[in-house]
Amino acid sequence: MRKHILTACIVILAFFLLAGCDGNVRTKRLTIQNDSPNIIETVSILQYAVDADVVEEKGFIGANALGDKTIAAGACMSFFLAPYGAGSSVDIDDDDAQSKYIQFTYDYLVGGKNEDILLTYSIVDGYGSITLEGSNTTIEDIT
Repeated sequence: MRKHILTACIVILAFFLLAGCDGNVRTKRLTIQNDSPNIIETVSILQYAVDADVVEEKGFIGANALGDKTIAAGACMSFFLAPYGAGSSVDIDDDDAQSKYIQFTYDYLVGGKNEDILLTYSIVDGYGSITLEGSNTTIEDIT
């Protein structure tokens, strides 16, 4: 009888410990929308963290986060960033030799909610252009 009570207590405890995990998202979704007529071939994503008042490289999703994939004209793809940090940068190259770099910061929670970030890549006057929306994004540098 004691074994059954102990087993039931362990199952109930495990349920309560794990039940809250599902809603605790610990990443920030970054969706890249390709509104250009070109194919995005390369997306490099770099994140920074603050350590003793020195900003240093924290995470690197890869020289090409797309791997062997591309983002076609009109399509989008999502990536997941760390929830907190000193900043992030994204470098995009397309099949028409256009390149665009942006460095930005964001808030993990806005009004108590984890908002997604939408990065839209387009061509304006023949040049690559990037806009950001969501999570109180602030552009630090764009080239």
